[in-house]
Amino acid sequence: MVTPLRTLLFLLLVFGLTALLMGLVPEGGWHVGGITVKFPTWKAFWSDQAQGQDVAMDAFFDIYARKDQDARADSLAAIEEAAFRERMRKIQFPDDDPTVFASLLRDMPNRCRTGRVRVLHFGDSQIEGHRISGWLNRQWQKQFGGTGPGWVPVVEAIPTPEVRQTAEGHWWRYTVFGTPRSKGHNRYGLLGAFARFTPQPGTPDEDGDTDTLATDPASVTSASFSLVPGRGGLPWRQARLAMGPRTDTLRYEVWAGEHLRDEGIWLPGEGMLSPSWSSASGWPEGIRLTLEGRVSPDFYGISLESEHGIFVDNIPMRGSSGTEFGKMDLSVMRLQCGEDDVALIILQFGGNIMPYLTDTAAAEEYGRFFSSQIRHLKRQFPEAAYLVIGPSDMSVKQDLHYVTYPLLPVVRDVMKAAAFSQGAAYYDLYEAMGGRNSMPGWVTADPPLAAADHVHFTPAGARKVADWILEAFREVGMPAQMPPTQ
Repeated sequence: MVTPLRTLLFLLLVFGLTALLMGLVPEGGWHVGGITVKFPTWKAFWSDQAQGQDVAMDAFFDIYARKDQDARADSLAAIEEAAFRERMRKIQFPDDDPTVFASLLRDMPNRCRTGRVRVLHFGDSQIEGHRISGWLNRQWQKQFGGTGPGWVPVVEAIPTPEVRQTAEGHWWRYTVFGTPRSKGHNRYGLLGAFARFTPQPGTPDEDGDTDTLATDPASVTSASFSLVPGRGGLPWRQARLAMGPRTDTLRYEVWAGEHLRDEGIWLPGEGMLSPSWSSASGWPEGIRLTLEGRVSPDFYGISLESEHGIFVDNIPMRGSSGTEFGKMDLSVMRLQCGEDDVALIILQFGGNIMPYLTDTAAAEEYGRFFSSQIRHLKRQFPEAAYLVIGPSDMSVKQDLHYVTYPLLPVVRDVMKAAAFSQGAAYYDLYEAMGGRNSMPGWVTADPPLAAADHVHFTPAGARKVADWILEAFREVGMPAQMPPTQ
C-alpha cells in the first residue's frame, strides 16, 4: 500500500543515490570498455549557481559604495560590446579594399533593367528552404526588379515556402554532396544535383542496391512534375528548363492549370538544352510538365523568373562543407546560367566540418582545401564578386550546458584567410550574432531565433541574419532603391 511515508522515503532514497553519484563520478565520466558514462557532478551543478561566502561588514558596505561606479563601468562595457558587434556586421575585405566589389556594384540598376543578374547563394543546410536567400531575393527584387525564386530542382528535396512542388512517376536524384552519386560523369549542374525519370545504370537506388539492368528499348516511361507559387511566394513570368544530353527522343507537354500551353518532341542531341515558356500574365496556376521516353536525360533544374531583374538562387547542399566544387564539371554550371550576368557568388559553409575536427592542424587543412574551391569557381565565373559567409555560433552539449565548439573560432579564421587569399570578401556571422556561447541566447529568445539543436536558425533568425547582410551591402554602396529610368 502506498502511503505518504513510503513516498517520502522513496524520494529521499532517490535523492541520496543521485547525490552520491554526483560526488563519486569524476568530471570526465567513467570509462568502461571504450564507453564513457557521464553523470552531472556537483561542480557542474553549482557552476551557474550563486556562491555563498562570508563577507566582512566593511567589505559589505564597500560593495554598496562601489555600486554606482560598477553600474557605470557595466554600461560602458555594454556600449563597447554593442559597437563591436556593429563592426562585425560589416563585410570585411582583403587589405580593407572594397574595390573587390567593384564589378558587383558597377551600374547594377541598368544591368537589371536590360537582363537577368544572378546571385548564386551556395550553402549547407543552414540555408535550406530558401532561408536567408529568399529574403535577400525579395528585398533586392523590390530594389532592382525581377520576379520569381530563380533556379529550383525539378524534384523537390526540401520543401520551401516559395514553391509547392509535386512529382509523379519514379524519379531518381543524384547529388555531388550525398548519395547516390552519379556514375560515369560529374555533370551535376548549377544545383549540384540532377534528377532522372529512368535510373542511371550502375548507380545504387534508395535501398543501396545497384541497378545493372539496361533500359528495355521497347518500354516507354512516363513521369511529370508540377510547380505552383507557394502561399506568399513570388510569381514568375518565365519557366526555363535545363537538361543534359539526350540519347533518345522525348515527348513533352506543358500545362498551365487545365490549359495545354505547349507540346512536342525533343530529339536526341549533345550538350545543354534549355527550352523556356513565357507568359505576360504569369503562371498563377503554376506549371506542369509531362514527359514520355525510353531513356531520361539529366534534368539540372528549372528557373522560375522574368526576363530581367535580379535573382538570388538558393543552392543548399545538406551535409556539405563547401569542398565539392572541385568534384564537379563546373562548365555545366556556366552553360546552365546561359547569358545571365552572374554578379555575385555567396559561399556559406563551415558548420558541417565542426564535429569532425580534432585539432588546429585539421582546421588549417580544411581552410587550404576551401581556398582551392573558390579558385575552381573563379575559373568559370571570373567576373563575379565573391562573398564567404562563415559559420554561425554552434553549440555542443558539455555536461549540463551548451557551449561553442572549441575549434569554431579557428575555422572562422581559416575561412577568412581562404577568402582573402582568393580576393573574396568575408562576413563574420559568428561574431555578428554575439560570438562565443551566443547560440543559447538565440534559442531561448522570444520568438526563438534558432532551433533547439543549437545549430540552425529559425525563419525569424534567418530573416534577422538576412537583414544584417542587406545592411552590410548598403554600407559598401549597393543602391537602396532603383533609380528612375532616364
